[in-house]
Amino acid sequence: MPHTTTEPDFIKDLKLGDRFRFPGEGTGLVYGPVCTAESSYMLHWTDVFLGQGEVMNRHAFTRVEILSRAPKCACGSFLEYCENECPWPDELEELYASRYR
Repeated sequence: MPHTTTEPDFIKDLKLGDRFRFPGEGTGLVYGPVCTAESSYMLHWTDVFLGQGEVMNRHAFTRVEILSRAPKCACGSFLEYCENECPWPDELEELYASRYR
């Protein structure tokens, strides 16, 4: 199911497991899954680490179309922000771990 929102999505807002594309690029070009999106201190640039080992560096307010959001945990938080130690699906645990190999 496609992600839908009334607010624009920016590259700085990407979460673990998201899949996205840039507006105006070909419809078949999809990036993801996202391992992490780390913004600079001043929120000028964001490094996006993808599951295939690719890293892209873009301005934090680059618009993206989020095609699918990763699932949230049982408490309703995004998994990487959960403070309740909810279990992660195996595929997202592996994706997160792949960033640090």
